[in-house]
Amino acid sequence: RLSELQNIQKASHFEILISPPDWDHLMAEADLYFGSGGTVTWERLYLGLPGVVVSVAENQRKIAEDLAKAGLQIYLGSTDSVSYQDCLIKLEAIVKDEPTLEKIRNLGQKTVRPFPTLLLQSLFPNSKDSKLQITRAKLSDSDFLLELRNEDLTRAMSKNTDPVSKEQHENWFSKKLQDSNCRLYVGRYLGKPCGQFRVDLLPDGKAQTSVAIAPEFRGKGLSSQLVAKGCDHFQAEFPEQKIFIAEIKESNVGSIKSFEKARFRKISEVRDESGVYWVLSLNL
Repeated sequence: RLSELQNIQKASHFEILISPPDWDHLMAEADLYFGSGGTVTWERLYLGLPGVVVSVAENQRKIAEDLAKAGLQIYLGSTDSVSYQDCLIKLEAIVKDEPTLEKIRNLGQKTVRPFPTLLLQSLFPNSKDSKLQITRAKLSDSDFLLELRNEDLTRAMSKNTDPVSKEQHENWFSKKLQDSNCRLYVGRYLGKPCGQFRVDLLPDGKAQTSVAIAPEFRGKGLSSQLVAKGCDHFQAEFPEQKIFIAEIKESNVGSIKSFEKARFRKISEVRDESGVYWVLSLNL
């Protein structure tokens, strides 16, 4: 009863919130969820909130069991089969088991975060956005990426404006494909390679990003889509990654606008011998 909960709150450090408007923010900041296995399950998993769950209705039981078997949550049973003492013992144990909580947190986000993109693609197969697909780069993409790297505008907006030889590129490309701290993606528009998006993990925990679009595909709004999709793909694999940054030459107005459209925001400027660069950041 509400009156009983309010009495508990007065006599303890508990805070009771009834239908709070910022429910998603509260879940994102929380360390552990204890409650029913209803539709809040999918919000929890997306936000990386580990759950200790009981089923309060028969239609929740099978899903709760399956998710527990997959390592996505801890299922105690139905409300008519689990006691208060059972719940208390399990909760006391799990709050001290940070490795398990972290494992559940990461697996949940990795599993569920791709769902919105996949759902939209299935609902709107002919939409403009579904025409752009993104995949991890393969050896067969080498020639396309070399041509894109040596294209005039791409070189002009790079820190290193010198052309790259085929041998230099192949050595670099081979190393990048094997680098566990790098992900190189190729965008395809209507099945044709149209650009690349790269993410490099930095020692400070941030993820450095860059994008390039082939000349014949510019002006279609693909750059911002490729940035957004690339960050989604990367975070699906590394759900703990929250900060993405980009350093873009001040004169590269088009690229700056593309990153801003993908929700990046300017945080500072840096300067070197090649010019002034905007530093933009996306915090998820």
